[in-house]
Amino acid sequence: MYADLGGILLVTPEAGVLRYDPETGSVAEVTEDRWRTLALARAAGKFPGLEALRPLQPVNALACPKCRGEGVILGDVDCGTCFGLGWLTADSER
Repeated sequence: MYADLGGILLVTPEAGVLRYDPETGSVAEVTEDRWRTLALARAAGKFPGLEALRPLQPVNALACPKCRGEGVILGDVDCGTCFGLGWLTADSER
C-alpha cells in the first residue's frame, strides 16, 4: 500500500500491516500506530471494498491543518501529519 526508502507497507487479509525491507528481504509486523494508519487509510482509499479498514473519524476530530482535510499534500503525497486521514484528534501526534 505504501513504499518509501524505509521499506514497503503491506496489508494482510486479516487487516494486519507488515513492513517488507527489499534490501534485506525481511518482513516484520508494523506496531507503530501512525504507519498502520497510513497503510490502512491507503488501502481503503485505493480499494472501495476495503473502506471498512479506514479508521473511524471521531465526532470531535478536526480537519488536518497541513492538508486542509484532504489527506494529501502537493497533489498526491500522503500527509505526514494526519497520515492520509484528513483529520486529527486532540491526542493525535503532530
